[in-house]
Amino acid sequence: MKTTFKTVFNEMDDELMNLDMQENAPVDIDIDKIKSEVFMQIGNKKGAKKKLSKKFVVMLVAAVILAGGTIGAFATGGVQQIFGKIFQNSDGMNDLGLFDGGNVEVKSEDSSLDIKLLGVTGDGEKLCSAIEITKKDGSPVIDKDYSYPYTSELPFNGSSWEDKLTVNGEDETQNILQSPQYYLSDGNKTLTIYLFTTTASGLDKSLQGGRMTFISKQFHVNKVTNELASVKLPGQRDPIFDTIRGNDELSADDVLFDWEELAKKRSALGLSEEDFTTIDYNGNRIYCQAEPKTFALPFTISYDLNYRTDKFIEKELSAESAPAIVVKNTRNTKMTVSPFSIYLSGECDADNPDSPTEYGLDKCFLLPEWDDTSKVTLTDGTVYYLFGNEGGEHRTDENGVYHTTVHLKYSTVIGPPLNPENIFVNIKDIRSVVINGETVYEK
Repeated sequence: MKTTFKTVFNEMDDELMNLDMQENAPVDIDIDKIKSEVFMQIGNKKGAKKKLSKKFVVMLVAAVILAGGTIGAFATGGVQQIFGKIFQNSDGMNDLGLFDGGNVEVKSEDSSLDIKLLGVTGDGEKLCSAIEITKKDGSPVIDKDYSYPYTSELPFNGSSWEDKLTVNGEDETQNILQSPQYYLSDGNKTLTIYLFTTTASGLDKSLQGGRMTFISKQFHVNKVTNELASVKLPGQRDPIFDTIRGNDELSADDVLFDWEELAKKRSALGLSEEDFTTIDYNGNRIYCQAEPKTFALPFTISYDLNYRTDKFIEKELSAESAPAIVVKNTRNTKMTVSPFSIYLSGECDADNPDSPTEYGLDKCFLLPEWDDTSKVTLTDGTVYYLFGNEGGEHRTDENGVYHTTVHLKYSTVIGPPLNPENIFVNIKDIRSVVINGETVYEK
């Protein structure tokens, strides 16, 4: 097998890669021979192991790349670099793993676009994929003056994207893909799209080996022409949820902005409130004048879903061992602590008289109150609070049995945050898990 692979390592700064190899020089790679050498090293338990040369190690990496098709994962520098931008506390993400998606297919009506799947990571219930879009000639993907992606379909007409999920050849598309997150960088020369996949209601099968298809149509973005105020997000519980709980009616903007001050600024400019809007981007909410525009972004990408689940905390629960969490007569109950969420799964009779009936409560589980009695504490003292989040399995079968998987999401504030957070918790750093005042895990 002959190939040229030095360019694969151009972005790597590890001294291991500092080899004197000529550009575009063909290299013979015998994968079987390399595998044999590696297994000999692994099996050599009695004597001192033979030290592998730098060149041999590079050949090994190249062979793995050629055999497994994981060039994107190697070239981009790891899971932290790809997903660290959107996940808080992401230093330990390598423990979760970065997967190349497998069998990636890309089609586009725009021949100028270069579209790559950077990788997939997740825990089975929640997956995140990263897609990178650039121009083949190195020019900006869109006009560089438009740098604030619009996260909602309104006020634009027409859908921006579609998704399709198949598992074992069957269509399982059930609003499984949340709204994508778009990030522009390098003077708009790079557009990164993050896709968040969450198991939909009624999906009672593993996503492992499933196949995701993302159909992009257009891309909505703003050009900010006059910024009057900017505030950092999150750090504030969403007051809209307080309204649901019966508290005074408030909007998020009522809490965040000084409207009297903004009125003075608008008046000085001779402008009205209708001339302004708010934009959420990169952790900030901006009060500004903006010009929205729609850019065509036509492409379709399909890939297999891969992830790992072997490094999570799992524990069986019951109404007897955890009465503040598990409803009576709930069976086959399990708690799974993953880096993205805590999951409570089980089943109970749909007409169970002990099931709670108040707003927001599951039939089999008592969801956390919005206080400090449900939280995860890390070994360094960091605390993440827990609250019930949409997603997971909630279905009643033909025998009247209710099956559920409840998602408890991590939050830096008590209750749902004002701006949705993506928090990664390294399982090795968890000291304790408390739900509704009950300690269900302690290291």
